[in-house]
Amino acid sequence: RSLVDPRPAHPEHAPVTPADVVRVGDRAGQHLADRVAGGLRGELQNRLRDQMRQKFPDDMDFRYQQAVSRAQLGRARLAQGRPDEGLALIDTGLTLLREAAAADAGNAASTAKVADVMLMRSQARLLKGDLAGARADAREALAALPGTQPGAAPGFPQRRRRADALLALARASRVAEPAQALAAARDAAALLQPDHDGDDNATRRWLLAQAVGEQAWALKQDSRAGEARRAKEAALRIWREQLPAEGLPPAFVTHWFRPLEAAAF
Repeated sequence: RSLVDPRPAHPEHAPVTPADVVRVGDRAGQHLADRVAGGLRGELQNRLRDQMRQKFPDDMDFRYQQAVSRAQLGRARLAQGRPDEGLALIDTGLTLLREAAAADAGNAASTAKVADVMLMRSQARLLKGDLAGARADAREALAALPGTQPGAAPGFPQRRRRADALLALARASRVAEPAQALAAARDAAALLQPDHDGDDNATRRWLLAQAVGEQAWALKQDSRAGEARRAKEAALRIWREQLPAEGLPPAFVTHWFRPLEAAAF
């Protein structure tokens, strides 16, 4: 029988809820309001950025701001359940950003901005079921991310960015390339280990649980049932640790655990 759970709850077989993929808020009761407010803010920001770009066409800061605001509005559209419009806006933002980066050679910050928008597009393609496109974008984002050179010692924000890209790659690879998915999930887990005793960063812990959960899915797909079951149990142990003061994890996090909890390993 198929090693991938064929029920609609499995993310490889059912549409991914937009708000579950895209970060739009950190408290469960605020998700809808945040999505609406985010879209309205994004529209206003886009108008302002377009006006400033027209007024100062050679200003690099305004060029970057216009590009990034376009992509951020696309992310808001994804969260509002408008994936076609969201992906189109992210594509436009990426084109504008690459044009700005080409005109600003030597600006290392532009590379990180391109990587961030590539990751947005990977998540959008995953949402739409374009797994091959999502894999390609995740790989390109990983290649562009700073802090990957020998001797680099990135802090948690940089490690989190890279872990997000590795998780996107793992999710898009788990059916077609389970070995790649397993390697990406393990790399993500290595980046998300605590920095010191007592490091109870909730975001780090939730991402670590997702990384271990992705290892379980990849192992299951690769017919390694015993290892998959142990990885699932480990992921759920991390997931069910004491809740932080902030309360329940947001929907974009809990989405990835509902199928894991329900699946037979």
